[in-house]
Amino acid sequence: MLTGCGSNETTEPTAPIRIGFLSSFSGEAAAYGKMDLSGVELAVEQLNRAGGLLVEGQRRPIELVVRDTGALPEQALEGALELFNRDRIVALIGPFNSDTAIPVAVAAEQARVPMISPTATHPDVTAGKQFVFRVSFLDASQARALARFVFDELNIRRVASLFDMATPHSRNVAETFQREFEGLGALVVASEHYYSGEKNFTSALERIRVSDAEAVLLPNLSYDVLLQSQQARELGLEATLLGSDSWSKNVLAGEPGVQGAYISDHWHPDIGNVESQQFLVAYQTEYDLPPGGGAALGFDAVGMLGRVIESQNSLDSEALRRGLAELDGYRGVTGSISYEGSGDPIRSTVMLQYLDGEAVFHSLVTPEPPE
Repeated sequence: MLTGCGSNETTEPTAPIRIGFLSSFSGEAAAYGKMDLSGVELAVEQLNRAGGLLVEGQRRPIELVVRDTGALPEQALEGALELFNRDRIVALIGPFNSDTAIPVAVAAEQARVPMISPTATHPDVTAGKQFVFRVSFLDASQARALARFVFDELNIRRVASLFDMATPHSRNVAETFQREFEGLGALVVASEHYYSGEKNFTSALERIRVSDAEAVLLPNLSYDVLLQSQQARELGLEATLLGSDSWSKNVLAGEPGVQGAYISDHWHPDIGNVESQQFLVAYQTEYDLPPGGGAALGFDAVGMLGRVIESQNSLDSEALRRGLAELDGYRGVTGSISYEGSGDPIRSTVMLQYLDGEAVFHSLVTPEPPE
């Protein structure tokens, strides 16, 4: 049962500011959760090293309270309720995946606790909510950007898709891509689906092969894409592969089947802004590893929240909600971030291409002008 009171601010003026963090540290998604946490921890460490956040004349450190979602909606909701009711956090970073972020967002809205999901892209995460924000683009936003990129830049007119019907992200990207692509005057010549857990995709891929598609959209989790790309090439399907931000560059690095593929993403170290380069150096110094997009988006989520806490000079949940809703032109690692009328950011989409075993920066697709 929720017991949110609209503010979780402690009465002690120098007590740590408690921020919740939800991601997956167990199961198949454990590697993603650790990467997500690394960016958030780096941001918290940098703020604390600078003395913490200045609120009402006092500098206060940040305390990160971490819970494991296990990549399960029920476990994510249980962890969120503990953070809201027992740990008395002032804001929540995460969850990172749409299927866990959707139920947690409902709970955050009821508890009136500001929530920032770094990477959850399904529209239901923020739809109809005042206290829920995201750093990443929407599923629909990246799908539209990808469709325009394929049509305008790649000059492709025939695309097929293979998507996971049981995964909201995969289904939503495929459906939105088809609407946008066909709206431009092109064709989705085959639309195939499967359900999570399947390992043999040859029947669907054979139907795609005989459709004469120039490209195949696979907006699926990386381990599925790994099998799908291998099976596609074994069937002689040579069409260009297309993907979304669900592709893990670590999992798919070096896979011959994805050579030449294009994907939409949120960030790449070569986008060239100063903030990104500074983050890259700090992350590699701290972890001796290159950061992923989840780490960069998590870093920006903490940075945005810190900016808003200081600009509002308050930990009151309504003040933080208002500050996030009015955030304009925040210069983050992943680019400029603004909000206008919803918890969905106005931002560009990064296009990457897999070349010589790695995903390299290709171009930026800028947001369409408002209607």
